[in-house]
Amino acid sequence: MDANTEISRVAIVGTGLIGGSWAACFLAHGLDVVATDPATGTEDKMRQYVEAAWAALTKIGLAPGASTSRLRFTADLKEAVADADMVQENAPEREALKIKLFAEIDSILPPPAILVSSTSGIPMSRIQSECKHPERCVTGHPFNPPHLIPLVEVVGGAKTSAETIERAMRFYTAMGKRALHIRKGGRGACGKPPSGSPLPGNSLSDRSGCGQRGGRGCRSVHGSGSAVGPDGTEPDLSSGRRTGWYTSLPRAFHGFDDGVLGRSRLSRSSESRTAEKDRGRRAGGDRWPLI
Repeated sequence: MDANTEISRVAIVGTGLIGGSWAACFLAHGLDVVATDPATGTEDKMRQYVEAAWAALTKIGLAPGASTSRLRFTADLKEAVADADMVQENAPEREALKIKLFAEIDSILPPPAILVSSTSGIPMSRIQSECKHPERCVTGHPFNPPHLIPLVEVVGGAKTSAETIERAMRFYTAMGKRALHIRKGGRGACGKPPSGSPLPGNSLSDRSGCGQRGGRGCRSVHGSGSAVGPDGTEPDLSSGRRTGWYTSLPRAFHGFDDGVLGRSRLSRSSESRTAEKDRGRRAGGDRWPLI
């Protein structure tokens, strides 16, 4: 357990690309990680991601006791978070889902554990709105992939306590991160990648007037302007098709249809995107799609 953070066990809720990368990061720093996701086949995919990331993390340097064997998976949300010191939530960017999920986790999570969302666009004030302990809820928004990119934006909600923000800042710093406290919460985070960044996970709105603690220019120095795989390599996009690790990205994540650049889901009308999401909900029931 890190004496500065008192966090030794982290629960990962949602094990897509962001969740898998967070798991690799926390494992590399010697923590115990329990992951959960209701979707079928997510455990194997997450473990494959962690294994792919481990070589790069080994080169960077592992903390004493760091091991992939300290990763455990369970499909039971209650079991995953019951003994956690912190929860890093990575469910899809749907406000109603996150509100419901946070309320459920908050009802299980023992004090003084903190509850963190990786959201890039939903205000924490809304996410924590139905929690009995909203003071321990905070946003910890990473830049993708978080096991390699140092920048993390920490954003409180209307009811987040100063102590929770301080604990989150200390924790991410102990994880080797460049923690940036965004003092004015709102829709969207403050990071802004160079134009042409191919991953929507890094495409954040630059909000004028955002107060911050962490130093000027840290988004451009510690953030990522391009797609990076779990092994630290970038995909070859010169052919106009997905190659290597990039082929494993869910299409909803990288925005491409049929593997061809230029046919982006992101450029479709909002009506089309909404209809597509509705079809996905009907097909998937209560299961979260990978993100």
